[in-house]
Amino acid sequence: MLTIHWKGGAHTELRVGKRRTGAHRHTTAPDVVDAVRVLARILPDHQIAAWLGRAGLRPPSGAHYTRALVASVRHLRGIEVCSEERRRAEGWLTCEEAAALLHVDPKTVRRAAARHDLPASRPLANGPWVFARSDLVGTATGERITTTARARRNNQDAGPTPNQLSLDISSTSQGDVS
Repeated sequence: MLTIHWKGGAHTELRVGKRRTGAHRHTTAPDVVDAVRVLARILPDHQIAAWLGRAGLRPPSGAHYTRALVASVRHLRGIEVCSEERRRAEGWLTCEEAAALLHVDPKTVRRAAARHDLPASRPLANGPWVFARSDLVGTATGERITTTARARRNNQDAGPTPNQLSLDISSTSQGDVS
């Protein structure tokens, strides 16, 4: 806390944040660290760097994220590298893998995740979804998504709905008008 003594005798208290030990202006933003933590569950470092670039995020230096910078962020924060063995052991899935597990189209899974019908993480606004197998297999949510998708698929084959308007196009040509 800082107290300013003005000439007129007034005093103003000012609170100034003090940098913590080891903190500097080149510290990676917390939202980037969180995004790397979630994306490292399903993606290797070079793909994480590409997603961060697509999201318009830049490291403190102002350059673009690279595989090496992402690896550095992971290393400094104790985030493990993505590996197939770890993914299988912990049950992390991409959107396509979750769709295959539920036997539905990936678009169905993305829409359900966006509506919060399926539990998922999406650390970047236009980034990939990350699903946990335990949230999908044997849960009522996963079963409901599968059942709803099958019902929609079956209804598409049923033909037009009764309240749908029809468009009648005459088969006569303009030359036949009398």
